[in-house]
Amino acid sequence: MSWRIGLQYDLSNQLTVGFNYSEQTDLKLDGGNAEVNYSALGIGKIDYQNARITGLSLPREIGIGFAWQATPKLSIGADLNWYEWSESLGNIRSELANPNYTAAEDGPPIPDQITVITDFGGQDNFSKSVSADYLIDERNQLFLGLQHTSNVITKAATSPLTNLLGKWHLSIGLEHQFTSNWHATVVYAHALQEQRDYQNTQFPLGNESRESYSAYNLVFEVGYRW
Repeated sequence: MSWRIGLQYDLSNQLTVGFNYSEQTDLKLDGGNAEVNYSALGIGKIDYQNARITGLSLPREIGIGFAWQATPKLSIGADLNWYEWSESLGNIRSELANPNYTAAEDGPPIPDQITVITDFGGQDNFSKSVSADYLIDERNQLFLGLQHTSNVITKAATSPLTNLLGKWHLSIGLEHQFTSNWHATVVYAHALQEQRDYQNTQFPLGNESRESYSAYNLVFEVGYRW
């Protein structure tokens, strides 16, 4: 559970400003299991039947946005958001307990509990975006969007597990009004390819490593307005 508050104010018939604040959202990650590799001790992989992760969360967010009704058919928007990733990806605690293993008399012992504290190198960042809504006719509306965000994690903490490199995002959507109540929307969003050269001393990946990232999403929605 978390909470969010927002405020919207019409400065004029053409210009609207909005503000939002979102509190940090803790993620509950418990009741799981984990596999630990003890092959170096000659006993293979052991399953820990009680695993949980604490300290991981969705970030605190502060945002401000504007919408300008440029013409009766065209609306242009822009917003700026700040995310507190340094707290959300900072002190991550992984705890494992209750291993499914009984050591023989001459067998090597293993710990009953394992605790690992990790810093994912999160850093606070800003996200900027602009958008346009265009009313093609009474039944069809076109949406366009462009977003840019800075890196979520520091360069030294980059790894295959934290490949959060997406910076530029493009989106296009179309909404069709079937009746006064029913409508359908299709949206395509694309994160442009981004790559990063880095060195992470916590991983045996060599002195120089490179990661690349790109993604796309296709969303289809059917809605009903009362």
